Amino acid sequence: MKALVVGYGSIGKRHVEVLEELSIFEEVVVVTRQCLSNRKTFKQLETVSQIEEYDYIVIASETHLHYCQLVYLNDQIRGKTILVEKPIFETFETIGALNNQTFVGYNLRFHPIITAINYKLENKKVLVAHAIFGQYLPTFRPGTDYSTSYSADPLKGGGVTLDISHEIDYMQWMFGGVLQMEAISGKISELKILSEDIAMMIGKTEKGVLLNISLDYLSKIPIRQLLIHTEDASYLADFINQSMIVNDKGKNQQYFYPEARNRNLTYRLMHQSILAGNTNNACTVDQALITLKVVDSIKDKSKVKA
Repeated sequence: MKALVVGYGSIGKRHVEVLEELSIFEEVVVVTRQCLSNRKTFKQLETVSQIEEYDYIVIASETHLHYCQLVYLNDQIRGKTILVEKPIFETFETIGALNNQTFVGYNLRFHPIITAINYKLENKKVLVAHAIFGQYLPTFRPGTDYSTSYSADPLKGGGVTLDISHEIDYMQWMFGGVLQMEAISGKISELKILSEDIAMMIGKTEKGVLLNISLDYLSKIPIRQLLIHTEDASYLADFINQSMIVNDKGKNQQYFYPEARNRNLTYRLMHQSILAGNTNNACTVDQALITLKVVDSIKDKSKVKA
């Protein structure tokens, strides 16, 4: 088998690293303008020779390039497997019939804590789910100038709502599609960016679950948590500390997931599942487009200004 990774920024490098760790590919080729002496590269996707020889293709370029690259691949190859890094596009776009198995890289679905919560919530009625993400953008990606990163530019897919859309994805995947959503978003800090640095949402899903989602580029204390209330218990997942607390009306239990400290774990589990054909947990194109519709609707809601 041969793999092709389109893009070699921080996320593209991670995909290459994970695919090579799997040891099932005879070759992992990269599309990048960078000069890499240790591997085969192409400068542009359109210049990849014999593209039909690649069995697995990962689109890990800047978000605003995803749509054109996916359309190109859909025209050029048939019967292959494609993974598009999240978010699928920078704004909602319709796409015709797909000629390849295509998934979107919402890898947080494969986190051991999410897996454990889904197991514990089986046959239970969820009442409320709160998700929060906060990370100060200048420290979010060490070694990167945040002000020139794609996160800073809405035309490149930046902005906290789209950039950190994992929460919107997994909340709908776990609790049903959003029926109602009210939101406020905008730029309220002195960060040198053009995109929104905060979004706060409240809504209700088709399963009757009340949702509360808060995303920001502001928090000097990194936080990523999910709090769920059912009739019988409350669950607090902490993705920074890799732990979960379950309180069953006074009986408190705490669980730890040290394996999740491996920065590549969720990516590896996602790739392994897709390649093995176990795609129940993988994000489909249709699901990713629904998430994108929610993101677009949030951005259209009333905005706050600095």
